[in-house]
Amino acid sequence: MLTLKLSFTVFLDVNLRKPWWDAKQVKALVRAATWLKLNDSELDTLFPGREKMAARCRDLLHRFDLDAVFITLGAKGAVALKRDNVFVSARPQEKISIIDTVGAGDAFSAVLLLGLVKGWPLDTAMQRAQDFASAVVGLRGAVSREKEFYQTFKENWDLA
Repeated sequence: MLTLKLSFTVFLDVNLRKPWWDAKQVKALVRAATWLKLNDSELDTLFPGREKMAARCRDLLHRFDLDAVFITLGAKGAVALKRDNVFVSARPQEKISIIDTVGAGDAFSAVLLLGLVKGWPLDTAMQRAQDFASAVVGLRGAVSREKEFYQTFKENWDLA
């Protein structure tokens, strides 16, 4: 199997959907990544272990030469570990309305990438990604056609 490290930043958002994936192929993609995002179920499936989350992330950083690992934890929020050993967690607000979880992971990834590209501090990027994903689960379907849904985020993040 060919292993290569690309000369540009690669954000890999793992999405395991039976029967359309193979562990060897996914791990080859991880080897080419710079940043890895997966949910806790995908972490357990691909890289089982009993260690604490930070230790598991640290192992992935070193084993695959990653700059950062991001793990979404559903209703428990998300965690990230960077190569420089900065560990960050983000939690959802106390009361969120869950209508449909479709699109929550992609919403999280989109805002996380926005924050990384714009140079937001990691804790800010993570919390904003968590807040946006928490809002998306209150929708039926993955996106809203209503501009008002996005307006508060744009204003709070100085993107208006």
